[in-house]
Amino acid sequence: MHARWNRRHSCGALVAIALSTAPLASLAQTTLAGVTLRLNGAGLRYRAVFQVYAAALCLSGPATSAEDVYKEPDPQRLRLVILSTVQANELGKLFVKSISDSIDIDWVPGTGTVICVKGQTMTESFPDPQFYQAMMRIWLCNNTADWKLKIALLGLAPT
Repeated sequence: MHARWNRRHSCGALVAIALSTAPLASLAQTTLAGVTLRLNGAGLRYRAVFQVYAAALCLSGPATSAEDVYKEPDPQRLRLVILSTVQANELGKLFVKSISDSIDIDWVPGTGTVICVKGQTMTESFPDPQFYQAMMRIWLCNNTADWKLKIALLGLAPT
């Protein structure tokens, strides 16, 4: 019950985020490789007091831990929406294009990790599942730079 209560509040946070970031608004339910994905959680990444980006994690079923995400056999999507200019070392040169870019980091079984910016594929796929898991550890590891964003992505963050 507690996780469900927090998940509802995370969805409320997504509504607030979506009002200012249209690319996240479509993530309440989306389809990737023929599989329906639903919003697992969403939150904001701050640097000092500035909002840097919004992030949303979409999965075929609920996940409340990083391990749940890593073992999920279906496609997954992590969408980032840049809210302010950040240094290249924050997200990598590939990710930083301009204000309000949307970046999708997709895992598609049989294809691999695909990275898209504003809907355009930026790289060939990375077929090794460990590459996707390494990317996800940026946000979901135990010593992540932003633990509040981690618990928000896992649908556990109270508002």
